[in-house]
Amino acid sequence: KTYKAKTGRAWSARAVGGQALSGKYTHLNPSPQASADQTTTWEYFLTKDPMGKTDGWYPYDPSASVETEKLWACLEANPNTAMATRYVASESSGFTYKVDLRAGTQTNTSSGTSRPIRRVV
Repeated sequence: KTYKAKTGRAWSARAVGGQALSGKYTHLNPSPQASADQTTTWEYFLTKDPMGKTDGWYPYDPSASVETEKLWACLEANPNTAMATRYVASESSGFTYKVDLRAGTQTNTSSGTSRPIRRVV
């Protein structure tokens, strides 16, 4: 009963990773674990920094990189969903960012500043 109420489909007709029915939840594929070896990192491109940092690519802090990698793994497992955008907190800066993997950007939720991001394997 609960599955049908939330997805609009009977359990026997479930569509794992499929498109959600209007106003209903999507049955997601379980996402693979994000890189256990921690060799994959995420970076943002900084320009015109008010603190004087040189323009260029800078690594996410470790916890934000792990969270973004989990988001990427979930999107890879469920490409037809709205899983591309999530909010990630940066411990080192104290800011929260809206990370949009489809657009390849992070946007500071306080200032609205948007920057390109990339995944480094």
